[in-house]
Amino acid sequence: MDADEVKENAAIRVQLTKLIEDWNANRLDLFALSEPNEELEFHGVMRFYFQESGQRMATKCIRVSSTATTRAVIEALIEKFHADLRLLSTPNYSLWEVHENGEKRKLLPDEKPLLVQLNWHKDDREGRFLLQGERDLAGAVDHLLQLPIDGDNNVAMKRKLSKREKRELKKLERQKQLAQAREAEDVTDLLYVEVPNTNFTRTISNPEVVMKKRRERKLEQKLKELGEGGSLKIYGEELSETKPYVTLLLALRDRADKVIRETLEKYGLGRHSANKFCLVEVRTLPDGQIEERVLDKDDCPLLILAREGSNGDPTFHVRLRGSRILSTASKSHAPSEHEVQAVETLPYLLEINPDGSEPAGASRVFVIRPNVTEIGCDRNFNNPNAQALCLYGPFVLPRHCVIALMDGVATLTPCEVGAEISVDARPISETAILRDGCLVCIGRTHLFRFHEKGGELISAVVAAEDLLNAVIRSVDPTKLGFKLASAYTLYMCSRYCVSRELSSTMCKLLSKAAEMMLITIQDNRYNASMLAYWMSNAAETLNFIKLDVDVSSKTSPEPQESIADAVQKAFDHLAACLKRDLHAAMPPLLDPQASDAVAVEPCRHILNCVMNLLRLSRVNAALTIQLFSQLFHYINMYLFNWLVSREGATYCRQSWGKRLKARLSHLLNWAEQQGLELAAECRLERVLQAVHLLEATKTLNHLDAIGAHLTKLNSIQVAHLLECYSVESNEELIDRQFVELLIQIAERQVDQVLKNDFQPLQLEEEIDLLLPFLIPDDGYSSEMMRGVPAGLQEYADGLFQQGVGKLVMQPTSSGSWSVHFVNNSIAAAGGGSDSETVVSLYLMFRFVSS
Repeated sequence: MDADEVKENAAIRVQLTKLIEDWNANRLDLFALSEPNEELEFHGVMRFYFQESGQRMATKCIRVSSTATTRAVIEALIEKFHADLRLLSTPNYSLWEVHENGEKRKLLPDEKPLLVQLNWHKDDREGRFLLQGERDLAGAVDHLLQLPIDGDNNVAMKRKLSKREKRELKKLERQKQLAQAREAEDVTDLLYVEVPNTNFTRTISNPEVVMKKRRERKLEQKLKELGEGGSLKIYGEELSETKPYVTLLLALRDRADKVIRETLEKYGLGRHSANKFCLVEVRTLPDGQIEERVLDKDDCPLLILAREGSNGDPTFHVRLRGSRILSTASKSHAPSEHEVQAVETLPYLLEINPDGSEPAGASRVFVIRPNVTEIGCDRNFNNPNAQALCLYGPFVLPRHCVIALMDGVATLTPCEVGAEISVDARPISETAILRDGCLVCIGRTHLFRFHEKGGELISAVVAAEDLLNAVIRSVDPTKLGFKLASAYTLYMCSRYCVSRELSSTMCKLLSKAAEMMLITIQDNRYNASMLAYWMSNAAETLNFIKLDVDVSSKTSPEPQESIADAVQKAFDHLAACLKRDLHAAMPPLLDPQASDAVAVEPCRHILNCVMNLLRLSRVNAALTIQLFSQLFHYINMYLFNWLVSREGATYCRQSWGKRLKARLSHLLNWAEQQGLELAAECRLERVLQAVHLLEATKTLNHLDAIGAHLTKLNSIQVAHLLECYSVESNEELIDRQFVELLIQIAERQVDQVLKNDFQPLQLEEEIDLLLPFLIPDDGYSSEMMRGVPAGLQEYADGLFQQGVGKLVMQPTSSGSWSVHFVNNSIAAAGGGSDSETVVSLYLMFRFVSS
């Protein structure tokens, strides 16, 4: 081996050692890998699964070398799972790599399973290896393939197969291959069902924390590489129905063309098709209008955000060029009855496929208004005030043609010589009259069908938008008698669609509702009342559509996931909003001159206001507990971090410990009265243990009693509090041995736990409570609601006055709102005399099913 090879080998060994160290840091000791030797070989224990016909799934662990091939591992596994399997001639065995998301792959005979497993670590994945027997379903195949062997090991004479026998042979071979593939698929699908993830079956020692921290490290590394930059959500509603957006890490000067390529790659569409897409900037203006602008390939999205700030809360969308046809109707307000009637009489262009068929999903509609409408790829046509249709694609000129609507007659005129336009497959070079049903082709890729009157289609589009504006965008919670009106109305709309077999329309309606919820929550991110209302209503809506037997299957994963995002977004904004209010009430809590009752009053007042707001908004109890956990943690963080700060160091004495404990007792008593005692005790535990340490008698005789309370204070915090502690006149001096022993107790009881959970040892408390947000599965109003809720009728009357819906009583109903839920016996039986909700919302417009 020459010097270059030695040097290269050493570099590879360093990289491999680092990868193995990362693996070992996040895995149980049993599955730790050895260090690579000079030949880059290493060893480790691997877990394998095997299921015999009709038996339970079995699992074995064996020690494997990095040089061992799939073939060698299979031989070892056959002996391990069933020693006498080696004596059998059939079946053959294969090794499969299986992941929890359903992905599976058959390992090649010369692959190295241990290296395959190590590569999971690079991709932050977990998987399992399954030994699979290939059942011999085509015995006739084997029979036909058998050749008689003579004593000299030569092939004996045999007759040739006939054509019929050859066809049968090929047919049986195909059946055997299909049977083996089906069997492998069935067993791999059952692997995670039969053997779910448990502490016994997993290899990662703490999967949630490990994966989170690993992603954080990758994010930090990527941001370091970028320098100035950050993350940006790119929406791709036209690219995937199940994934509304992706998040990209971008440098400040990354251009739009790069953003499009990376977005397409994340959606699995391939970078080569980037020229078919464009990046659109969407802004919501203060007056409610929506402004859209197609970015040039040289525009930089992050630079646009940095220069223009959050004015209009811009979002960025990747769309197919020319597929987004914008209506010239204003999006800023719900149209009046006169406007709706006027729109119904206007002609429109309906986008269709090149073969003349209507596209799957909602057809795109462009309303043609009186006077002149320009068509082309000029960017100025994206201005919402422009009466224009902006199209992109090959052979579309900046100002391609115009449609004129005069005295009820629509005409089409090319703007330039050479502009490619055809009407009913006939090229035109001068003005042509458009007649009902004619096909209009602009450029070579944009095909429309012209309709003289909008009628039901335009009425449905406008009225549906009007309904959602009334239910979501225009809601004022302070004027509602029933605080869950939006959720119940959306559920009634869903049931209306189900009753008329409009499943596709229901999904579109709920998807649009989820989008409006997210926009409304973002617009009101500093308004606690609105945030509480939408957190409650979004959660109730999600519960309705998840439990309804007819709605659930048609709305999973979308729009259920988008509505869940709305719940979490409202929760996060509300928690931040309430923490700002709570922050102003914290200084009085530390006022040494005030009495305990006076000092705690501002904080208690804020907590009372929060509780009243949540109860008024009918927020789910589990969400209430999660929100107060955030607030109690904030109180704990503020008080504890002050206590270990330079300012608080002068208050590290017994008398102040007693006063602070008394003030915290007021808060604990309040929490107990509200049923929040467990959340309060849990989240205030660190500051409570700190004040207990301050007020306790600190002698060796009391060491065990003090140590028994140390379950949250780590050794650094204990050492700091005792170092800053001021002994008062009625106390004995603290023995140095007492300090050392107490620190050792903290190291054993707290430090070790933090280390096992991959949490750092630090002096100050974390500002944010790092807990996953959980949307509750029960405790919603629909479980107990009977009849028409007070205030819902008045709310529905308002919808009736707007001409979008009318509340209709169901005389045969049992009065329950959960009759269609999955766990309801009536729904399971397929209905009955009382198998309707107490009321239904009759929508006063017709949906057009696409």
